[in-house]
Amino acid sequence: MRDKDEAQAPSEGIRNTQVNPVIVVVATAVVAMLMFAGAYAAGRSATKPTDSPEYRALVSDIADVKKRTAANKARAKELTGEVEQLEEKQQAADKRLEEAKQAYQRYVPAGSVTDQPLTVESLDVTVDNSNGTGMHVHPKFVVRNTSGHIITKIEIVGDIVRPDGSMVSDTQVVSADDIRLMPGRTAVIEEVLFSQGGRGDLFKPKHYYYQAASDSQSKDVQFGGDVTAKVIS
Repeated sequence: MRDKDEAQAPSEGIRNTQVNPVIVVVATAVVAMLMFAGAYAAGRSATKPTDSPEYRALVSDIADVKKRTAANKARAKELTGEVEQLEEKQQAADKRLEEAKQAYQRYVPAGSVTDQPLTVESLDVTVDNSNGTGMHVHPKFVVRNTSGHIITKIEIVGDIVRPDGSMVSDTQVVSADDIRLMPGRTAVIEEVLFSQGGRGDLFKPKHYYYQAASDSQSKDVQFGGDVTAKVIS
């Protein structure tokens, strides 16, 4: 019996040294997990988020937005300055317009545009024979534009009347062309006339022609009663 038992002993020892399959599977899984974890950790430590194309694209977009925002702010500031300048110019223009209206009302009484566009403020007439060629009559008018128009041409027509009441044959004309006589302003209209008149005669204004910048033809206006003859001195 002992021999039989002893003969069976080796087979039991062999059974005891066999590896359990479940343990092998578990061990393999653990090793795989450890390897995956190590590889993942190594990969995470070797790759920087800032090196990714997505990150760089995002940084570029942010920089572009900041740049456009700064440009828009600068342009908005410029526009604000331009608007303020335009408002100042508009205020200055309004002030000048109001001043012009007040000046117009001061110089242009009601009805004067059609009744008497020009007012004669002074008239002087002198003679000169310094060159020995004959008497030269020098009429000099100072006129004010009492119309609401820019006057570009003036022709003052008059006669020279002798003390006996007779007139010098030629009509006298004192003119100014290519002028810009603004409303309310004065101008000097003078001429050097070769005439038969002399000292002691009268220079008598009769009427005048004027042309405004807005008209193509001259208009004939009679002088008012306040314009009198002037003795030639």
